[in-house]
Amino acid sequence: MLPRAKEAARRALELDPSLGEAHASLGLIANAERDYPSAEAEYRTAIELSPNYALPYMWLGLVLPE
Repeated sequence: MLPRAKEAARRALELDPSLGEAHASLGLIANAERDYPSAEAEYRTAIELSPNYALPYMWLGLVLPE
C-alpha cells in the first residue's frame, strides 16, 4: 500500500508542487517507513504551503525528539 500511496503523492506534486496535503502524505509515508528526518521535512513543507491544514502539525509533533 505504501508504494502506491507514495507514487500517488509524487504524481500529485508533479501536477501541482504547492500541494501541502501531498507533502503531508509523503511525511506520513516516511514516518511509516521510519525515515523520521524525511517525515519532519515533509511535514514542515506541508505546514509552510498549507498553514490551515491541521494534521501535519500533529504529525510533526509525533516525530520531533523529546
